[in-house]
Amino acid sequence: MHMKAQGDPSYDVSSKCNGLVQYQRLMENMGKRFAKWKRMVRQQKGKLYIMRICISMLLGWHKYSKATYMGSN
Repeated sequence: MHMKAQGDPSYDVSSKCNGLVQYQRLMENMGKRFAKWKRMVRQQKGKLYIMRICISMLLGWHKYSKATYMGSN
């Protein structure tokens, strides 16, 4: 395999720049994917928090029902 050197007239600087541009695009896409993943995780955490609160309220509703406050069973 023949590597092109900078002194070689067939050496193309634009191909080196093109590789850099492709790398930058790849990194941008990875950043967007990470941001999307981070947003999805945050939403799921919020949903789990709400479910936990609702379940704890459903399981403990009898402790705070009106009948308990009124003293009747």
